[in-house]
Amino acid sequence: MPERLEKAIIAIVGVGICTLPAIVVWDYGGVLPWTKFWASNVLFALGLGTLPLLFWHRERVTLFFISIPLLSLFIWGLTYAQTIPISSHWISWLSSGSKDAYQNWIPTALWNEYQSPSNNLRTTTSPSHFPISICPWLTKQAMSLPALFGLTTLLASLVYQTRHSVLMLLILTAMSGGAVSCMGIFDAVRKSQSTEMSTVVTPSVQNAAPFGPFVNKNNAACYLNLSLACTLGLLAFVAFERSHPQSSYSRYTNDSVHWRERLRTSLESYVLLFDAKTVFLTLLTGLQLAGVLVCSSRGGMLATVAGMLYCTVSIRRTKYAKEAGVVILIVVIATAFGLESLNLRTKAQDRAASIWKSFEQADDGRLQHWPDGLRAAWAHFPAGAGLGTYRYAYLPTQQNESAASFVNADAMPVEWLVEGGIWLIPLVLIGLVAVHRQLAQLTVKRSPLQKSVAVTGWYMLGALLVSQMFDFGILIPANYLTVAVLIGAMFAMSADRCKPQQSCSGRSSWERNPQGKPTNRASSISAPSSALWSVIHGAVHRLSLVSLVLVYLALAFVTIVWSRQAAVSDFAIRSQSIQSTQSSQDHESNRVDLPMSCDPFLQVAFARSILREQSRLPVVLARDTSPSENLEYLGSLASIEMRRAEYYHSQSANSRALPPDTVLLSGQNLQEIMRSRQLALAALVNCPLDFNARLILLLTSFVGKKDVPTTMQLLNRSAQLSPNTADRVLALACLGYAFPGFDASSALIARSLRLQPRLFDKLWPLILMVGDHQRMSQAFPDEPAVMLMAIESKQLPPPLSALLAERITLLLNSDDCALTDAEIAFLKGNLAFQQGDLTTANTELRTAVRLAPSQISYRISYVETLESQGKLDIAIQQILRCLVQSPENESLARKHRQLVRDWMDGNAKAD
Repeated sequence: MPERLEKAIIAIVGVGICTLPAIVVWDYGGVLPWTKFWASNVLFALGLGTLPLLFWHRERVTLFFISIPLLSLFIWGLTYAQTIPISSHWISWLSSGSKDAYQNWIPTALWNEYQSPSNNLRTTTSPSHFPISICPWLTKQAMSLPALFGLTTLLASLVYQTRHSVLMLLILTAMSGGAVSCMGIFDAVRKSQSTEMSTVVTPSVQNAAPFGPFVNKNNAACYLNLSLACTLGLLAFVAFERSHPQSSYSRYTNDSVHWRERLRTSLESYVLLFDAKTVFLTLLTGLQLAGVLVCSSRGGMLATVAGMLYCTVSIRRTKYAKEAGVVILIVVIATAFGLESLNLRTKAQDRAASIWKSFEQADDGRLQHWPDGLRAAWAHFPAGAGLGTYRYAYLPTQQNESAASFVNADAMPVEWLVEGGIWLIPLVLIGLVAVHRQLAQLTVKRSPLQKSVAVTGWYMLGALLVSQMFDFGILIPANYLTVAVLIGAMFAMSADRCKPQQSCSGRSSWERNPQGKPTNRASSISAPSSALWSVIHGAVHRLSLVSLVLVYLALAFVTIVWSRQAAVSDFAIRSQSIQSTQSSQDHESNRVDLPMSCDPFLQVAFARSILREQSRLPVVLARDTSPSENLEYLGSLASIEMRRAEYYHSQSANSRALPPDTVLLSGQNLQEIMRSRQLALAALVNCPLDFNARLILLLTSFVGKKDVPTTMQLLNRSAQLSPNTADRVLALACLGYAFPGFDASSALIARSLRLQPRLFDKLWPLILMVGDHQRMSQAFPDEPAVMLMAIESKQLPPPLSALLAERITLLLNSDDCALTDAEIAFLKGNLAFQQGDLTTANTELRTAVRLAPSQISYRISYVETLESQGKLDIAIQQILRCLVQSPENESLARKHRQLVRDWMDGNAKAD
């Protein structure tokens, strides 16, 4: 192969591989399906470009050289096995949690409905034949990580064989991280100056903490640490080049015995370190370090410390260990001054101080969530729940009372244990051992570039090991592609192939005798056979490498197909381009396309769109004939939820089953509603723990299975999936109230009030329709504060108020009461105040104020009791203490003026 063509291929592939992560970073870190699609296409094209190079590859390919690609290939194969439906008998041994999800979380009646011949969306999945993965669609999308990671590592290890290519990789990654840090800091400065100003590059997302182009600040911190590793590697390269024997740089030395002369010489030597390259890299390091601090990622801060320690250990025996410490010290000091000048030092300092507080008090949501993840791991042991399915795997076993939902575990060991079971973490550990072994070999090499790449690797390894204990950043394409390229470059350093004087197409080590040692007679006699064996051996190695690349190209092609399906589905969901109103002749063609996609999210989106359109049609048809003031009322009546409630109300009134179409309004189509139900049923089979599919099945139950056990099982299981989300529990309570009835929804209503007491005004009309006070009391949770709030609303009938007051008293006087003495006294005082017992109220509220003097709400209730008793002088003293605690509270100031006026009027009347 011509040397010029070989160099051109290596240059093109090398530039493409190192540029791809730097570009993906600016597209929200590569989390969008379209980004994964075109990234897969780019890697596929680069892989095809290396095929001509492989046929003339003359380097020996050892098993250790391709260990990371082989591990990635093995992970891909095992993950694909999780998506293949097998017998439930085997799954009960491999993953009992998956068997429970498919068999117990989907009612038998719904399985029968799904397998009925009238359902055009049915597949081969059945209660006795289903995959290990609880959402095969998500698992197939997650398989892009091992495929692209392994391919990128393999290509990088083949093309990064020259000094210029490796330096280009380090420089481009370092510059990209500096740009991300600069933009993120700029956004933080603008936000601190004005809360109304929108950010420049930060994506607009809800319920997230973005930084720069990343949706999540922890993911951004992971990328900043990777770029910081490259910057430190460049600094190390500059330093190691000076200490190289062939370098023209000479250090100042002074053998004087006087300490002042030695100090002067050392200072002069340190000053000479900071040439233009060192100053620029030092500033870039400070910028990236400032970005890690400003993004407020506690895991990122710990990762930076761990990476620095790894770097210190790796260069502790070099000539420039002291100089490296001086550079790091200068970077830290400069970063602190930079943050101070931008008014961001306090924010970063407070965030760093909260790390130890979170560990000591365990008040971090991630730490509290880990036990749920470990319980889920045990439920799906040993085969796992399927890669990418953590968002559903932990739901059946969750006990954390937080309302937050976790797409990831925010701790990769926990997540990998849940999704991969017994096999994933050992494979990851084997890969870490291989990388560690490679770094240990590079550290003792003589080449400055090899040592600098080792420094990059040590920092990257230490930072990743720590940060991924509190983050999921390694799952982001921008991060794992960067890691893959760097690992590939490390393995490319192993055979001393990066020396400047050696061509990348030079002869291999076993084809020449660089030391010039004389060969013995035996070797001379066996030269022909040895040459033949060398040719055969080289052909086998070359064929194995070509085969591995071809396998990865096939995986990349599969990834392209799956990522395109995900991108099309995502585009359809986001753009809401689903057409739900179609003529009957168009239904068949649409049904042909739907089974091709097993995306439960797309199926739910179709179902929602159909129901939304069916709710809108009566309003559209009546827009020309009805007054505008009646359209809003008609819109509320036309909702599918109201049609469902009307159906069950009519059925109970007539004591017989009615056709569902009797309750539909003009323009609504029963077939379309049934089609929506089939889509939701298919989504439930494709993802048994999806809440939205269950909600649609409950909403359309009047056109499907109407039996009470099926509806009750759906209600209870759905509530178990979202036990601490008030809006979802409220929706389930309203559906359960319509059917099966109040008794089925009373527990859900009570849970809604416990989660969000302000929902009382919305739920009270439903509770009031029950009529029976004893049954009405069941709709209130065993929370004294919630029941007291209902009593204070003055809407409850006296018998119901008496029942709730009795429950409050029993709860407060029980030995199992978890409230503090101050809280108990406060609630008792307010209850006595509502019952008209002012003396008891005064005593209890005074006790509450004495036990918790900083609680303004306690003191305000005490003031109201004093006012009712006519003790205005004491009330004025108490309200003044409230004003001392909250001097800017206008309502307290008004209350103070009103009490003073009443007190003066009372004294005037007394005189």
